[in-house]
Amino acid sequence: MTDIKRIDVIEVLAPDPDISDVTRYEVIALVDDIVPMQMAIYTPGLAQPGEFGPALCSTIIEVSDGDRHPPLGAPAADIITYLDNLSPDWTPIHD
Repeated sequence: MTDIKRIDVIEVLAPDPDISDVTRYEVIALVDDIVPMQMAIYTPGLAQPGEFGPALCSTIIEVSDGDRHPPLGAPAADIITYLDNLSPDWTPIHD
């Protein structure tokens, strides 16, 4: 099951002149289990795992020419499936 709850933005970035044959996309999404909500407790007899919650996050994905590009304009579920297969590193956006 995905941790991506909602896709807010997925857009093509301007080409990088130092990298040829690659298209870069910025993705902004609501992703679950990213930021700590409650720290783990390690007290004997009272141990509890940490709890993590959702956050608005961003990532940059790079797709080489000839590889499958994100299905822009597709239903959100298709885009989420595409991103799940890539397992991108999400960075929380702090206001």
